[in-house]
Amino acid sequence: MQADALAAHIPRDVSRILSSPLLRAKQTADRLSHIAGRPVEIEHAFIERDFGFCEGLTWPEANAIHPHLTFASALESWDSAGDGVEPIRAVVRRVASAMSMLLDDHRDERIVVVTHGFVIVAVQWLASSLSEDDFFTHRMIDNAQWLEVTRPAPGGNLHRANVPLRAG
Repeated sequence: MQADALAAHIPRDVSRILSSPLLRAKQTADRLSHIAGRPVEIEHAFIERDFGFCEGLTWPEANAIHPHLTFASALESWDSAGDGVEPIRAVVRRVASAMSMLLDDHRDERIVVVTHGFVIVAVQWLASSLSEDDFFTHRMIDNAQWLEVTRPAPGGNLHRANVPLRAG
């Protein structure tokens, strides 16, 4: 199980475990909580992007139902998206706000955040110097991997502290 592989590598100095409210993230966070001896705190800012009309569908299924919308027009739009899809800028703003609070208000703590793919892409992008056009060009980490993010100075830029390490 991926959560068990990840839990085997959880740092012992974890002070908090935050989780998206979605089931799979909560299940993983519960497993980490058991190992670290810390309660899980639900943080809605780390919920997965709302994919609207695509939610729960494969790309072929979504295209069959909504042939007028393409992947690029619906999902790669920074400011507007089709049929209930959350724009990238909205995701990035909520994630940036939550990360800023964590990194500024809890500087000396090690906090585990259990979240989802698109949120991780947003965090990686925030910790990079890539342009908006390059948002999808960097590699997302796989399931059951760590990504460590720091902020050297309050209010400064996020920094990716290490390359994701395989947890098992």
